[in-house]
Amino acid sequence: MIVTRDPSRIRRTAAVLALAAALGMALLAGSPPARATTAEAPHLITTISGAQIWHSTESYSYKCPVDRICVWTGTNFTGYGIFYPRADILCHGWRFEGSVWQDHTYSIWNRTTGWITIWDRAHDGSYRYSKYGYLPNNYIWGSTPFSYIMDGWVYDENNTCTTPTFVYHITWQP
Repeated sequence: MIVTRDPSRIRRTAAVLALAAALGMALLAGSPPARATTAEAPHLITTISGAQIWHSTESYSYKCPVDRICVWTGTNFTGYGIFYPRADILCHGWRFEGSVWQDHTYSIWNRTTGWITIWDRAHDGSYRYSKYGYLPNNYIWGSTPFSYIMDGWVYDENNTCTTPTFVYHITWQP
């Protein structure tokens, strides 16, 4: 017995199989994850001892007021920000061990008229601090993480402070 094949039927069968394979692959791949279409606008969370705590997923350096030291947890002035009032007494300032900013100062802007020094607390449980930076007024940094060890800052116009006096201690966590 001789069997003849219909070429149009073979093409239709091949097309149906190709379509089924494509649909099966699409189902296996699934749909792409949903993405946020808008960034979170900056918003004030709270104020502690005059320091304002903010948050945003978009850059908000423009919110840093004059006469403040502004610190963010994210690069490019994003994430949790704290805007400290300036200190007017030499070697006085703020510390923030135990807060979201401890060792996560990724953006900073000194908008005061004076210089500040930044300090790292010893990792042995003591309250010994080491000075490791001297920032002029209007110093701004945000493109890459600024510091993985900053625990506080003081007003230090002439870079002469040998021991910081931390008047305020922020321990805020989200």
